[in-house]
Amino acid sequence: MSRALRTLLAASVIVIAAASGTGAAQTKPDLDVRIEEDTRPRAPMAGGLSVAYTVTVTDKTTGQPVDRYVVFAQATNLQGEKSIFFACGHTNDVDSRIPPGVYYCTVIVDHGGDWTFVATVADKGGNAEAPVPVTQASVPFQLANNRTVSDEVPGTDLSASPWDIGVLFSHSSVAIAWFLCVVLLVALTLPGARRYLSTLGLHHLERRLDLLVKMTWVTTGLVLGSGTYLTLNQTAYDAPFSSSAAEALFKLPYAKPYFLALATKIALYLLMAATTISLVRGARRRLLVSDAPASGSVAAPAPSPASSPTGGGVVCDLRIEAPPAVDRPVRASRGPAVAVAVIAGGGVGIAVCVTVLKYLHELIESARGLL
Repeated sequence: MSRALRTLLAASVIVIAAASGTGAAQTKPDLDVRIEEDTRPRAPMAGGLSVAYTVTVTDKTTGQPVDRYVVFAQATNLQGEKSIFFACGHTNDVDSRIPPGVYYCTVIVDHGGDWTFVATVADKGGNAEAPVPVTQASVPFQLANNRTVSDEVPGTDLSASPWDIGVLFSHSSVAIAWFLCVVLLVALTLPGARRYLSTLGLHHLERRLDLLVKMTWVTTGLVLGSGTYLTLNQTAYDAPFSSSAAEALFKLPYAKPYFLALATKIALYLLMAATTISLVRGARRRLLVSDAPASGSVAAPAPSPASSPTGGGVVCDLRIEAPPAVDRPVRASRGPAVAVAVIAGGGVGIAVCVTVLKYLHELIESARGLL
């Protein structure tokens, strides 16, 4: 009886061991790791001491992409120097047009020379500082650069010059000033808006209409000038100026919606600036009408004493006083009303575009850190 029990236990151990071996083989399939140079346009990193590769992981048996692992990249050389491990971005997570199993990897080295790019495929949840490889692949590369990278943490050396910060602040300030000028023009142009102004306030605004118009054009020029500078120097990606550059740029993460939002913002402001011409004309027309004498108001001159009747009769001084100045009807025009509608809608649209650009910029920086 004990012999039969021992035989049964031995058979169980063999079965369990075989099952464990099969499970291990299933969890770690034979992988094919292909490394190719990444030639996509990108901003230089670490003073040119970086390289970028595309790593594609597939199952050798089925030929299907495998995306249940993580990929880390490292650079080594014959002198025993090693870079830190850099996490590679699984591109399907940020761009669904790219099939699974494709990873974008960037490695930063301390100096130029002969190096080896090593791609390590590891299980998810492992130690990122020293991942346990499921499989590895490598390619040699040479970096002709005499510079040395600083000891700063990669990816944290983003900075902006005081000039760029000043231009950004000035752009926001003059945009607010432009909007305030437009609001005052609306107050002078629309009859409904004029009723909310006091007589004294309306009088002061009308006397300073020329100054208000000049401030409107000056702030318009400053907004366009500073906006052009920011578009050329402070966008998340370099602005494309040709169809081929745009086609290549739109392949980068979030580049297409980013520049579409930027173009929409610029177009809306140009439309709003154009409609201010109608407001200026309406305000000037109102001013001319309010300064003109009322129709039908006649003031008869008082007779002089010399022309009085010698008989001492009563002299009647007949005068027709002009009524106080009031807003008189102006020929109906849809221009100012349309301008107000365009400016109001454009302001909302620009606010939405600015918000979208802000979040897309953050997503691009995050994707750039992964890629």
